[in-house]
Amino acid sequence: MTYFVDVEQLRRKRYEKFDAAQAILNTAKSEKRNMTQSEKDEFYRLKVEIEEENKEISRIEEEQQRAMTGGKPVEEFEGGFNMTERTERPIYGPEYRNIFKKTQVHNAGFRSFGEFLQVLASGRYDERLAKRDQLQIGDSELGGYAVPTEFGEFILDGALEEEIVRPRATVFEMNSHKRKAPMWDNLDRSGNDLFGGVAAQWASELEEKSDQTPKVREIELEAHKLVLYVSASREVLQDAGELENELTRAMRRTLAYEMDNAFLNGTGNGQPQGILNADALLSVERDEDEKVTYDDISRMYSKLVKDGGTGIWIINHSVLPELMQLKDEADKLIWIPNAREGSPGQLLGMPIYLTEKTPELGNTGDVLLCDLNRYFVGMRQEVALDVSQAPGWYRDYTSFRVVARVAGKPSWDKKLTLADGSTEMSAFVALDEYTS
Repeated sequence: MTYFVDVEQLRRKRYEKFDAAQAILNTAKSEKRNMTQSEKDEFYRLKVEIEEENKEISRIEEEQQRAMTGGKPVEEFEGGFNMTERTERPIYGPEYRNIFKKTQVHNAGFRSFGEFLQVLASGRYDERLAKRDQLQIGDSELGGYAVPTEFGEFILDGALEEEIVRPRATVFEMNSHKRKAPMWDNLDRSGNDLFGGVAAQWASELEEKSDQTPKVREIELEAHKLVLYVSASREVLQDAGELENELTRAMRRTLAYEMDNAFLNGTGNGQPQGILNADALLSVERDEDEKVTYDDISRMYSKLVKDGGTGIWIINHSVLPELMQLKDEADKLIWIPNAREGSPGQLLGMPIYLTEKTPELGNTGDVLLCDLNRYFVGMRQEVALDVSQAPGWYRDYTSFRVVARVAGKPSWDKKLTLADGSTEMSAFVALDEYTS
């Protein structure tokens, strides 16, 4: 039997390599240049290792699934559920080809995404275009044309560079409107129950041991439509390369922003369930109004369930001046030692990601500390695209509508209660407003 810590260690290594690869991309991007050859070599080395660790994690997850149920169907256990919809374990890697492993990536005969857009905008018949409602039974309400999978990959993977949540979440393939995922029912450890009612026992050689029935629960992911509208002038439409660059940039940035925003702030009503609205969110009251102190940070750190050191800080830009002025009891700066060096990329050993998608300084959630592996994302493979000249008729613009299907939800439905029966921790910790 594989111990549960094994997969957590692999996840931690994968996160570290993912962040290292992301840092290479970010450096080149910030300096407005292409990667050097040495940077490319290191980037692709990390990518290969991440893919290998994805496979190993998947293997261990399968072994743990068998250990959880003793090789029996999960529905036979207390709190069981129908597993017929589950076709495979989640893949710990957000890239298109990792999620949709069984999909044949193709371009449907188009030389480029720009050519696909030009043909679509022309309104002329082209046998390479396939109506979406002919490709997918029972989901024709999206309409439009199915984007060839090679270009769907191009759009969705490109958006990852600007996202915070999806690259670090547990990502599932969704083949229908809803998908169920199994979880241990182990968020109440009072009485020393660890994995859904599996309690350890000390007993002599001949003493009869009591039977243990593991409890599992289901997380149901529901895909929601994310619709974007982008427009292009007639001049841009005539140049396939420029059209591809302009629209791809707009699609990627909008997808990245809206998915991240929903994963953080979504209500769960017609959109993903965001972390800031989750039942599992644990709030730590701040010491001073519209301030962030070291005591605030340390108390948040103490409340995070740290599985393999995978936590990250998600912090609003307006909080940065507070971090730069963090001081110890001797009134010495403790985050930035001087004004000569740039701001550190970590806080208490965990990466910092600055964003505008969380509340401003002084509001609940201006500082978040999360283990995003505990956030589940579901992705539908299909991306639909339609075109209309009506909205921009008088301005000589053509408008494109892009539709993707995305689900998101914390895998925890409540906070974790420790064995003492009163102490609470969570995978999602927020700095609260000052109320005293």
